[in-house]
Amino acid sequence: STLRGTAEALGEGSGVRNTKETINGIVEDVWNDYCDTPFREAFGDHCVSFREVAITTGLDYEGITPTSTDEEYMARGEVPPSLLYYPNNPDVHLNAKGYDLLAHILYEQGVSLGYF
Repeated sequence: STLRGTAEALGEGSGVRNTKETINGIVEDVWNDYCDTPFREAFGDHCVSFREVAITTGLDYEGITPTSTDEEYMARGEVPPSLLYYPNNPDVHLNAKGYDLLAHILYEQGVSLGYF
């Protein structure tokens, strides 16, 4: 599978976890910025950094006014709690707005790569 090949390409102990397989590509682990470089090297244009988009434009896209806590998280390079199901635990699932943003990111990437 794509994920098995990714783990092998990155090497054992790479710290890769919680990845999400997509059509002909991969979405990086939402919460782990140390995956950016290996995934980008392995998948090139097929790789999307949800974390990067969530931090830079995600709240605006979802029509959310950042809270002071969101701004603190984003300043540290973390997904803002307003996109998380459990805002006090950034190592868990996205909420409805977070998944909406993820779907938008994947769709736009698919369009830009000519998949649809």
